[in-house]
Amino acid sequence: SLLDPEEDAERKILLWSCPDCPHKQEEAADNVTYHKVIQKPSEDKTMPAILPRTRNARCPKCGQCDARFWKARPPGELLVSLFFACCHCTHRWQERPEEHAV
Repeated sequence: SLLDPEEDAERKILLWSCPDCPHKQEEAADNVTYHKVIQKPSEDKTMPAILPRTRNARCPKCGQCDARFWKARPPGELLVSLFFACCHCTHRWQERPEEHAV
C-alpha cells in the first residue's frame, strides 16, 4: 500500500507512515514530485475502467445497454444527478433525480 503523510510536531518534519503497520520513514532529501495529466476522453471509443459499469442504462444515441456511470451535482443545481457514458459510442447523458421519482 501507499504511505500516508504524517507530521512529527516535535521535530517539525514530515514523516511517511504505513496505514497498515507501525512503519514510519522520514521524507527523502531528494524530493521528487509527480503529477498526472488528466485529459479529455479521446476519440478512440474507449471509456476509463475506473468508473462503475451498468448494463441497465440504454444509450439514447446508439441503443446499447452498456455504460459507465457516476454521480455529480451540476453547477447551479441543488440535487445530485446520475451521469452515464456509453461504452460503445461514448455518448454521455444525464438523468436528473426527478426522472427517478416514484
